[in-house]
Amino acid sequence: MVSVVKLYVFHESELVGVLAKDEDAIYSFQYATDWLSHPNGFDLSVQLPRQTTPFGHRQTQAFFENLLPEGPVRQILAQHRVQGVIQTLTRYGQDCAGAIVVTPNPVPPSHTLDQQEVLFSRADIELAIAEGTIVDALVDRNPGYLSIAGAQDKFPAIVRGDQVFLPLSGQPTTHIIKPPIARFKESVYNEYFCMRLADAVGLPVPHVQVLQGTVPLFVIERFDRHHRDDRVRRLHQQDFCQALGLSSTQKYESQGGPSFADCVQLIKQHVQVRHRAKDLFTLLDWLCFNLLIGNNDSHAKNISLLSAQGGYRLTPFYDLLCTVIYPTLQRDFAFQVGGRFDVLSLSVRNVEAFEQGVGIKSGTLLIRLQSMWNRMNTTLSTIVVTVEQELPDCKIAARITRQIHKRAKGFRTIGLHV
Repeated sequence: MVSVVKLYVFHESELVGVLAKDEDAIYSFQYATDWLSHPNGFDLSVQLPRQTTPFGHRQTQAFFENLLPEGPVRQILAQHRVQGVIQTLTRYGQDCAGAIVVTPNPVPPSHTLDQQEVLFSRADIELAIAEGTIVDALVDRNPGYLSIAGAQDKFPAIVRGDQVFLPLSGQPTTHIIKPPIARFKESVYNEYFCMRLADAVGLPVPHVQVLQGTVPLFVIERFDRHHRDDRVRRLHQQDFCQALGLSSTQKYESQGGPSFADCVQLIKQHVQVRHRAKDLFTLLDWLCFNLLIGNNDSHAKNISLLSAQGGYRLTPFYDLLCTVIYPTLQRDFAFQVGGRFDVLSLSVRNVEAFEQGVGIKSGTLLIRLQSMWNRMNTTLSTIVVTVEQELPDCKIAARITRQIHKRAKGFRTIGLHV
């Protein structure tokens, strides 16, 4: 007899489908019959359109593997004997990115008004950070709520004012909290400053804040949640690796991941027609912003699509920070620009090749880069002052500003007027 392990995928009280793994470690996913005709039904991803037949291993694994934590966080979970897609989602699938709940229980998750939560005190958080990792502290304390994709040590929670709560009865979390990265100085202030700058220059970003204390915490509001009928509701999203059917290990173009042209093509094919042009220019502005701030970690998993009636929309941006000020991080950009990962050595020919490969009019990249620089240049000093007044311990904003000016001057070779 073939041994099959099954997990059930729900949206609120509706069964979306069944994730399965057989004894040969082959994954499959099949939509529930009722979900196929449900008036509020949606596809889990571009790669998993609603259909009556099951999906095979590659498409299934690509979507669900991208829901898991990566790198060091995954290694910590392995120490607690939690490994792989099935084990991780069995234990931590209650609050995934997007609108789904993944559970071994075939019964719909409870959505009663009697929702329970526990205060996660600052003392507990800071003790966990001091001891080395906050993930260990959460494994036993917060069952079901650790499936947040990404390589950084972070956790989902409910935030009200300056208090952090961990849900106990299945309700959606509202925020994602990131403690400092030990080996990267002022990582919390770095990300906060860059996100505030992105907002100031017109990029769509969620609301962010820093919870001050002995250890500062970066807090970002979840864009895949919204308030309705006095309840927090889940919205469905997929990152670009999920949408392109690639694993999280392929998030960088240099590792076989998507090119920027692939990302543009995804928007052209799947974003709603009335929003397509705007989202394409917004994505290009995101690229220019990352080029100027020096965010070499701006890979495909840091871009997502939000499900909407009639198609998809580009989500607000997240994980924006200046990585080039940390010497141990990778020096190459996440995407090639005209065949080069070393973007500070770009030539006019590289820019022209990029525009041709992406399918945009000649001169468009430089126009958007110049516009982004002009907006940055007029607002940088104000954002630095504002952030330093809010966060007296923040010293990195001025360093990032100097780095931005240096990089902008470096782009003079391709025609940027600084």
